[in-house]
Amino acid sequence: MKKLLKFLLFIVGVAAAIAAGVAIYKKFFEIDDDYDDDDFDDFDDYDDEDFEPVKREYVPITLDKEAKEDKAEAEAEPVAE
Repeated sequence: MKKLLKFLLFIVGVAAAIAAGVAIYKKFFEIDDDYDDDDFDDFDDYDDEDFEPVKREYVPITLDKEAKEDKAEAEAEPVAE
């Protein structure tokens, strides 16, 4: 059991050393990319003329009795299209 524990700790130590080496290499020695070759113009294809404005109808908030009656009358009338 003692040998197995030593072996596992050795493997964990080697893995940690490799991970630290890779992290140091990436931080200090890897070439930095300036992102000059990236194309961020994909979103410039859309013009405001291509979109139709959204038509919204807002419902007024009223708490009086007449508004409820008007609403009931409006629902009873057929909509002409």
